[in-house]
Amino acid sequence: MRFLTRKHRLNNFEAAFYLNVDFIRQVALLADLHGEIIGGARYYIWSPGQADIAFIVGDAYQNKGIASAMLGHLAFIARDAGISDLHAHTLPDNRRALRVLDKLGFPCTVARKRNMMHVTVHLDSTAHPDGTQAPRKLMSPATDRVLAEGLTSSKTIIRLPSSGALHDILFF
Repeated sequence: MRFLTRKHRLNNFEAAFYLNVDFIRQVALLADLHGEIIGGARYYIWSPGQADIAFIVGDAYQNKGIASAMLGHLAFIARDAGISDLHAHTLPDNRRALRVLDKLGFPCTVARKRNMMHVTVHLDSTAHPDGTQAPRKLMSPATDRVLAEGLTSSKTIIRLPSSGALHDILFF
C-alpha cells in the first residue's frame, strides 16, 4: 500500500494493514527519539522470498542516517527470514530514497515504469551483474551484535555516529 503523498486519514482497511504486524509476513520498525516517532520502515512479503519495503523519516531528521539504520536493520531481519529480494517504489525525483537504497551495499536493479522507479535490492546476491563484489556483511561487527541482541527483545537501540544531536535511536 503506497501513498506517495501526504495522507491525513486512513480508512479501516488501511489502518488494519498498518497496525496488524505479525513479524512474519510483515515486519515494521519505528524510530523513536525521546518519545517522538521520527521514522518508520517496514516490509511486507507478497511472494516467497519477495517483499515490498517502505520507509519514511520526518523532515527535521532526514540526512542523519536514520533511514539507512532502519533499512539496514530491516535487511538484516529480511535476509535472516529467507527473503532474497526487497522491492521499493518511489518517484523518480526522490533522489534521497534512491541514495539510501543504494547505500545498503547490496546489488540493486532499477527500472523506470511509467512515473515510478522500481528498485529491487538483491539480499542473497554476492556480485553485481557487472561482476563487482557486493558485501556479505550488513554493518559493522558492533552493530551486528546490537542487532542480534535486539532481535531477542522487543526493543533495539541503534547507535548512530555522534555527528550532531542524534546519538541513540530506539527501534521498536
